[in-house]
Amino acid sequence: MPKQRGRPKGSTRYARQDAATLQQVADLMIRNPKLSKTAAIKHVTGRPDDETSIRRLRDKLTPELEQHLAAAQARAAQRTHGAHADWRLIITNLQAFGALYHDAMARVATSDTFRHLVRTVQEIEQSEFFKVLREFQNAVGRSGMEQRLALEWLGQLGQRRSPY
Repeated sequence: MPKQRGRPKGSTRYARQDAATLQQVADLMIRNPKLSKTAAIKHVTGRPDDETSIRRLRDKLTPELEQHLAAAQARAAQRTHGAHADWRLIITNLQAFGALYHDAMARVATSDTFRHLVRTVQEIEQSEFFKVLREFQNAVGRSGMEQRLALEWLGQLGQRRSPY
């Protein structure tokens, strides 16, 4: 048998790069089974006009297509299983947080400090100053005369002493 000319098979500078690309091609073909090998290679490489690279990758993929597809199927199953586990963990953590939040809010709502704070806010909302402030807020967008009257009223109220 005569000695083969050129580089030994598998020693090209593309060997490592091609292995990763072929994995991506197989993954894409598993996600979209209608894609041909050539279309998947063009999509993964992003170079649809590079016929040399497409031919080289297609020639490497063809004899080992079944192995690449089986490995891609296994990776897809592992990703799906991992995603379900992640969602279960997130849901469990959210449920635990919800229970802690509910307990904390129940303690706050029954505390004397919180009740005092609510009473104080209600008193402020019912005060004369707050009523004038609401009327002033409603006056925005009205005629200039109404706005001037509202400003005068606020000025008069500001001269009085606030209980707060």
